[in-house]
Amino acid sequence: MRGHLSLMQKTQRGKDMKIWAGALLAGLTTFVVFLPALRNGFLELDDVGYIVDNRHIAALNGNTVVWSFTHFYEANWHPLTMLSLALDRQLWGENPFGFHLTNIVLHSATVFLSCFLFASLLEKSSTERGAAERRERDRNLVAAGSVAAALFFGLHPLRVESVVWASERKDVLCIFFVTASLWWHLRYVERRSARPERGFPAFGAYWMTLVSASLALLSKPVAVSLPLVLLIVDWYPLARITGRDSFRGALTEKAPLLLMAAGSALLTISAQHEPMSLLAGLTLSSRLLIACKAAIFYLWKTVWPASLAPYYPHPGNVAETAAAEYLPYAAGVVALSAAAVVSRGRRVWPASWLYFLVTLAPMLGIVQTGGQWMADRYSYLPSLGLSLLWGAGVTSLIRRMRKKGHPAIAALVIGVAASQVVCYAVATERLIPVWRSTETVATREIGLFPHQAGAAYDARARYRFKAGEYAEALEDIDEALAIARRRGFAEKYSGLSMTRAGILVRLGRLQEALDAADWAIQKSEGIPPAGYLEFRDELRRKVAPTEGERRK
Repeated sequence: MRGHLSLMQKTQRGKDMKIWAGALLAGLTTFVVFLPALRNGFLELDDVGYIVDNRHIAALNGNTVVWSFTHFYEANWHPLTMLSLALDRQLWGENPFGFHLTNIVLHSATVFLSCFLFASLLEKSSTERGAAERRERDRNLVAAGSVAAALFFGLHPLRVESVVWASERKDVLCIFFVTASLWWHLRYVERRSARPERGFPAFGAYWMTLVSASLALLSKPVAVSLPLVLLIVDWYPLARITGRDSFRGALTEKAPLLLMAAGSALLTISAQHEPMSLLAGLTLSSRLLIACKAAIFYLWKTVWPASLAPYYPHPGNVAETAAAEYLPYAAGVVALSAAAVVSRGRRVWPASWLYFLVTLAPMLGIVQTGGQWMADRYSYLPSLGLSLLWGAGVTSLIRRMRKKGHPAIAALVIGVAASQVVCYAVATERLIPVWRSTETVATREIGLFPHQAGAAYDARARYRFKAGEYAEALEDIDEALAIARRRGFAEKYSGLSMTRAGILVRLGRLQEALDAADWAIQKSEGIPPAGYLEFRDELRRKVAPTEGERRK
């Protein structure tokens, strides 16, 4: 008996060492692949507002802490993200190198941690027929599958936006703590199962789960789905929820987290009141149709990540204009949901589908914020589950081929899976330079959606203006204004027209600049900014002839 226990301990230590080695390899590989992002600069799209011109993070002291917790900024409340950016400001000043380095380190750390999370979940999921024997026999396969899943997650091109855009610090910070919270929850369940007589508050791992979850919520409110995610994990693969009583017990454990998530959701709704008003006229049927298309598109882009865009313009009330185009996507969601329900005997499918929908729900546009209908960064948290499912599928297929005596096919599966990850890594490396500057991002957007994304034309116009390319800047700002007029975005008229006036001044076309400034002031919502009035008055003095000139 003692010898058997010794053998089991050695086997466990061997498995742990392999996962540690694999996790280090996955994290380091991810870090190296994303290193070119260190050459990227700040973008006009959020980076200037969040970092460069944000006077609130110029220092890191008690006032910074109080401000970050008591104020909304850029229509968001994520105090931990603001404090993280403030820390980088102290370390790096306004050098974008350091901000990008922090993002890459956080993402690589998540990939490292996800290896341990995936390994635990893959082992727990082997509770079906012959599970005990299979776990002993396939420990190496579980370790390899967890590393493969982590690489799939970390190197996928859909990660680029979240990692290489400095302002998306909230993404990488939030997902790191979500992953940590899930890992601590598994530790808590394991320790409580060994001592079931003790209540859940007696376990340190339980409190670490809550601490990690609260840090995730303080980083980005997308973590509001975490309580439901933990319940899904309790149902499968942990098999803790088997009936009404066990569900009630699991729900009681999540009560503090549910309260935190509810508070974060309320703060987010308050903070995003203005972005939500941009498309307030969308009908519920349009929102649902677009949400269904988004869900299918995220799945498709995970498989085939081509033509990834920095911004996906919202199509508007599609229920009235293009219902036939969107109904197949709704049918696809219904079909996938029905298939998941039918396959309840194999809990992995309903659990995976439910995780995907639950984590994606806050970004599906049922409550619409901003002018996009989907975004690559929104796939970050849902992709944890998809990556694990991919890794589990690969290991399951290899196991079956070996069991049936087809080692050559098993080797082919390994080769195909490795090739897929390598292809994703190459695509990621090629996508990173797209985020090098405002001009490169805007040009990518305009190339994919010509004459549709006004924000891209506006951003490129500002960039070209600063670079002294005034004629090109005028073309871009004219297009941005045309799109705003065509789509009825009256709230954008004033700012765009004032930018146009500034460009016309540099081109020496002062009368046209004055006309543009007058129109900008006329279209201002409420009282025109003092800067607009001063700029217009200065132009009038330059354009109007002096008394002496009139006499001549």
